[in-house]
Amino acid sequence: MKNYVLTAIMICLSFLLFAQEERGLKVIQDEKIDHLMRTYQKKNLSKETEDGYRIQVLLSNTRDEVNKAKTKFYGSYPDLKCYIVYDQPYYKLRVGDFKSRIEAKRMLLSIANNYPTAFIVNDEINVRN
Repeated sequence: MKNYVLTAIMICLSFLLFAQEERGLKVIQDEKIDHLMRTYQKKNLSKETEDGYRIQVLLSNTRDEVNKAKTKFYGSYPDLKCYIVYDQPYYKLRVGDFKSRIEAKRMLLSIANNYPTAFIVNDEINVRN
């Protein structure tokens, strides 16, 4: 009985080892697929913006107030980019380029002491910095 079990194990192992000797995989596909993939890659590489999140720090009627707040914010958080958005009749100070809401929430929690009225908004964010 032991010989049969041992023989069966040896045969199984030899099949596993034989399977490892097959090298490479040849994929046969239409050239149009390659062309479509290259076009898709070019389009995505040239993409400057995508949907994401920013933190809105201030909403004001005057541009001067928003510019002062931007300068103050840069002094406290020099790593975050600031953006002034004009949505008539308001100027909005938005900061950051976050791909996920979780990233934005983490940053919001860290700036909440200095900017308690700040909140997260959906926005077009810059992909490349």
